[in-house]
Amino acid sequence: MTKEAVQFRDLSVDELEARRLDERKTLFNLVNERAQAGRRHEKPHRIRQTKKTIARLLTIQREKQIAKG
Repeated sequence: MTKEAVQFRDLSVDELEARRLDERKTLFNLVNERAQAGRRHEKPHRIRQTKKTIARLLTIQREKQIAKG
């Protein structure tokens, strides 16, 4: 388990949702930035990292929903 995932598990459901929305905005901006530039993005790995972070957040949110019952 990554350090990031451990930190996410300590957050409340509302905090997870807020963080997920922030990451979605970041992803949107990265993708649009690349499209507007018309060339290769300077940091293409950031798109991949952001997608993985969103997936981690969704997974932890789902685990908490299941735990509640």
